Amino acid sequence: MPDGILKINKSNEKNLNYKLQINDYSYYQYHRNNGVTKMGFSTALSGDNPQSKELDNNFMMRPVEGSLLLADKINQAYTKAIFNDTHVISGMQFMPFKPKVRAEAEKAINCIGDIVYPVLTALSLPIFMYNICLEKENKLIQNMKINGMKMTNYWLVTSIFNFGMYTLIISCYYGFGKFVSGLSFFTESNPTIMIQMYVGWGLNQVALSFLFSCFLQDS
Repeated sequence: MPDGILKINKSNEKNLNYKLQINDYSYYQYHRNNGVTKMGFSTALSGDNPQSKELDNNFMMRPVEGSLLLADKINQAYTKAIFNDTHVISGMQFMPFKPKVRAEAEKAINCIGDIVYPVLTALSLPIFMYNICLEKENKLIQNMKINGMKMTNYWLVTSIFNFGMYTLIISCYYGFGKFVSGLSFFTESNPTIMIQMYVGWGLNQVALSFLFSCFLQDS
């Protein structure tokens, strides 16, 4: 394949119009060793015998730099042909690279969040269990039963209280993630799905606290 194509449409003392095309195919095998768009380097491979070293050929593709170099040579030749006492000195300066720190950090946070987010939303479970076991340990449940409390009402009130406390905590957690931190996990997720997930996760924690407290007598 040709390394480049130069088509001159018009060239006179008042006008220079040309079209430049460079082969920018990514595989170096499709480029000639011209030293402009493709540069080769030979490095010695260390072997058992230092006297007989093999050479390893490495190639670097630079089609953008090569196209600018060719255009620069054409412009210099054209300018010098018309103005013999004029010299054009050209160069190349790359724009400063400003990495998107927040975007890269957000990717790392979301990856870590696969483990951290469920743990953060499950921190209420030990508190639910502690309250139930503490009431059992201090004989508060027995005293309330003696005074006529039905266990159905106890579990109903306890579940409503625990779920209300969980709702308050998870609302602060979701609000901070969506409106303060602005992480994509909160801003780009469907709010309806997030609410359904948090509600189901909270009900599961309340039910699990009841189940686990049956096997614990000490807070």
